[in-house]
Amino acid sequence: MPRRSERRRIRWSIRTKLVLWFAVVVVVTAAVSLVIGSRRIGDAIFAQAQGKVVHDLATARLVYRTTLDGIRSVIALTSERTLLSDVVYTGQWGDVQG
Repeated sequence: MPRRSERRRIRWSIRTKLVLWFAVVVVVTAAVSLVIGSRRIGDAIFAQAQGKVVHDLATARLVYRTTLDGIRSVIALTSERTLLSDVVYTGQWGDVQG
């Protein structure tokens, strides 16, 4: 009668060992590729999104500055028109001499 402490050793054929080790190598390689590929794709997506945000902010800044320049022009023209209309109504042309 065999002892309990004795383990029964399973005898694997060489073919079974090769298939198992090949499967282990394939699974480990696939897992490493999956992790590295996922990280690279994630980094690329993040970089692309960040570049788009920077581009959109630059566009918004350009639109803002253009609108601000237009407002400044309107204010300047309005103030000149007001000054000229005041001079015409009061007849004091001395204030306009440049």
